[in-house]
Amino acid sequence: MFFYLKTAPDSATDVRLDFLDSRDSLVRRFTPKPRAPSPDSLKVRAGMNRFVWNLRYPDASRFQGMIFWAGGTVGPVAVPGAYKVRLTVGDWSQTRAFTVRPDPRVKTTQEEYQRQFDLLMKISGRVSAANDAVRKIREVREQLDGAATRARGLPGDAGRRIGQQADSIKGRLAAVEEQIYQVKNRSRSRRSRGWWQVPRPRRRRSRFRCSTSCRRRCRCSSIA
Repeated sequence: MFFYLKTAPDSATDVRLDFLDSRDSLVRRFTPKPRAPSPDSLKVRAGMNRFVWNLRYPDASRFQGMIFWAGGTVGPVAVPGAYKVRLTVGDWSQTRAFTVRPDPRVKTTQEEYQRQFDLLMKISGRVSAANDAVRKIREVREQLDGAATRARGLPGDAGRRIGQQADSIKGRLAAVEEQIYQVKNRSRSRRSRGWWQVPRPRRRRSRFRCSTSCRRRCRCSSIA
């Protein structure tokens, strides 16, 4: 979509770009200042602005350091049908209707699109709930670490008992976290190379030429 702004809004001006479904329910909101770093950010400037919506609903929540192989947290694609887009800048607002059309190359029915969307929304909700639980567990464990550290500095046995109780609670929370998320997952980057990425032995080039016609070095005579 394209929209024109005579002047760039300042940081105090409320700017929102909302996408609504046929029942005027909010599908996704884009703002210049999202609550957290996310793809739901909107860049605006004076003059003509262009924005492309990828037709997806909001992504499932994530937590720092999460590794998700063979999957992702990207939101489901909107079902073909009638939608609206609403631009709000301060006290001014304007709404336009548009239609999301199905891919003509496939023979998927509207009912099948809807059933697929409903399933993906349920999966996204469960993934968000699990990731939010992991984030909360880690926040509580961090708080317990701080409390245990302060308690062990107290005189007498009271601080030691508090520290032991904190360690016990942390252990139980860690067991719950392991049931939700595979905490031993590792990235495939070189810095965290696993057993599946053991480097192969390097081949050493021969000092001899394989033939007079080849006229180049090859690996035919020696391997490290």
